[in-house]
This record gives sequence, C-alpha cells and structure tokens, in this order.
Amino acid sequence: MPHAPAPRAEVPVRGPKRLARDAARAARVARPGTAAQEAVRKELELRKQASARRGREAREAHAEHRREVRRAKARERRRAIDGVRTEAPVRW
Repeated sequence: MPHAPAPRAEVPVRGPKRLARDAARAARVARPGTAAQEAVRKELELRKQASARRGREAREAHAEHRREVRRAKARERRRAIDGVRTEAPVRW
C-alpha cells in the first residue's frame, strides 16, 4: 500500500494590520531629499535634543532643590529644643 503524500502547509497570509505596519515602516525609511531639507531636518533634531537636555537638567535641578529644602527642614527639626525653635526657620 503506497503512502499518501503529506498535505502541504499553506503559507500564512499576512494580516491587514501587519501589512499596514510594514508599509508605515517602509515609509519611515529616510528618503533622499534636497540639501536644504536635510539641513532643516538636522536642525530640528538638534533642537529637539537640546530641549530634552534642558528639560532633564531643569528636572534634576528642581529635585536637588527639593532635597535641600527637606534637609534644611530636618536640620531645623533636630535643632529645636522641646518643640521650640532657637532661630528663624529657613523659608524658600
């Protein structure tokens, strides 16, 4: 008795969402443009990076300031005698 041929596995059909994602990915690939367009694109990217850096530095500075205020308050609480402060509190 001869063996029956094994059924062929069908190639899976790619879904519409997958096709859309692939098309969007292909569209994002850097297209050749004029030198002026490239210069504008680079300038925008540099501005974006500088803005992100400034924001990060501002957040870090603010966090450091808040830490200093907390430390000053803690020092002030430790310095108090029987709940009475010996000098004026540090106000920011």
